[in-house]
Amino acid sequence: MSDFNDIINFDKAVALSQSYDCLIDQKKFERFATACLKLNTPVHAVFKFFKDPQGLRSIEGFVECEKVLLRCERCGGEFETSIKAEFCSSCDAKKAESLKLSDKYDLVECEPSGDFRILDYLEDCLLLELPYAPKHEEGDPACKAGNDWTYGDPIPERPDPFAALGELKGKLK
Repeated sequence: MSDFNDIINFDKAVALSQSYDCLIDQKKFERFATACLKLNTPVHAVFKFFKDPQGLRSIEGFVECEKVLLRCERCGGEFETSIKAEFCSSCDAKKAESLKLSDKYDLVECEPSGDFRILDYLEDCLLLELPYAPKHEEGDPACKAGNDWTYGDPIPERPDPFAALGELKGKLK
């Protein structure tokens, strides 16, 4: 695990077609770690900078933390899961909008100098992939809440109100 530079010059990275496949110490992802109970593995990031066929300066790849400890909203117990975020972004917002490609790319901002806060970007991607209500998988025996997801008393079955009409119809024939 090498020391990861959290600021990259977007223009230079695109010009050099730089690509990265790296493990980043989970301690560098403070906001993500705060949103979880614990990060048990380093964060794996694979991404490349490139210029797409329309000339947009872009970044594409994925970031993943394989062992993230979360709290189950159903039972309150802890469980381990993997969080993976795939991304495809461009810093050429005006050009992407003029080409009607803003739905294909997430738009990101760079500093006027061209510097891009890659670590913040990767962390944001992971944060967006966190489940709104984390919970064990359906039927997971580790879930202390069990498999019965009913709330309150069951509604008693009432007779069909149209059954009486059906009987009357039968008698009239």
